[in-house]
Amino acid sequence: MEDSNFGEAQRQIHDFLWGEFCDWYIEIAKIRLRPADKGTVSPLPLLVYVLETSLRLLHPFMPFITEELWQKLKKHLPEQGAESIMVTPYPEARGIATDPEAERVMESIIEIIHSIRNARAQYKVERTKWIEAQIYGGKLTPAITPYSQTIQ
Repeated sequence: MEDSNFGEAQRQIHDFLWGEFCDWYIEIAKIRLRPADKGTVSPLPLLVYVLETSLRLLHPFMPFITEELWQKLKKHLPEQGAESIMVTPYPEARGIATDPEAERVMESIIEIIHSIRNARAQYKVERTKWIEAQIYGGKLTPAITPYSQTIQ
């Protein structure tokens, strides 16, 4: 938004929320929320943090919707959240930690899933039918193996 290009800023926020957060983060987190996975660290605090930050990013573009969602979400925030999203600070992109290796692994997992989905569509395989797939991960095999449930 530095150049006042609000259309581009809105597009990037939308692409992240819909294309990454909803399509991938939430879907992958669902697996870790299953009752059988009691020993894993809950993904909920991170999901709430990302959603809360995303609402603050979206607020200038969709003030009424983000305020309504904020009122529902603030009950789940660690400090109960501000009374209104309007009085929260706009997120800043400083000091963001990145993990290039984790990003590379997730990109590989997403690529594998896309390939399987494309093959299913190409051969008109019903969603309810399981297909067998052999995946050659090369050096990434140890890193992607823990995500076998996600790939399934």
